[in-house]
Amino acid sequence: MSQKNKLYVLCMVAVFFSFIFTGCAMEEPNAPCIVSDIRVETGQKEEYFRFAGLLYTVYNSSNKTIVHSEVYARIFTSRGENPFPGSNSITARCPVIIEPQQSVDMVIPLDTLFSIVPEDSLVADGFTVTKVVFADGTVWTDPLSLTAGR
Repeated sequence: MSQKNKLYVLCMVAVFFSFIFTGCAMEEPNAPCIVSDIRVETGQKEEYFRFAGLLYTVYNSSNKTIVHSEVYARIFTSRGENPFPGSNSITARCPVIIEPQQSVDMVIPLDTLFSIVPEDSLVADGFTVTKVVFADGTVWTDPLSLTAGR
């Protein structure tokens, strides 16, 4: 093996191990909120939706006031089918104030996405909080959904 090839292999090994050790040492971003009770309800819920809605509870686990959040989810029928004529990916912007250490029940209406309301029950998958904006102007983001399902 030539000197140039040995140097190349040595560099590649060094890069490989730096990725492994750096990846092991890095902490995942801590989400400033905890989401629970994620579900899709069908039927009418007064003032919120007529046919279906995505419901969840969010707990602000940070020491700052949340003024806005964005969430992402995919909606399926119980048989794993897309219930909408277009994409089943949902992105919602939620301008709701949540004080530190407080919980709020959230509702995202899905009515405008249907052409026909399915008879099957609906489920949410891949629910992720992708962005949180705080009252002090700071922003937490998770564009790669590293905290999905937590």
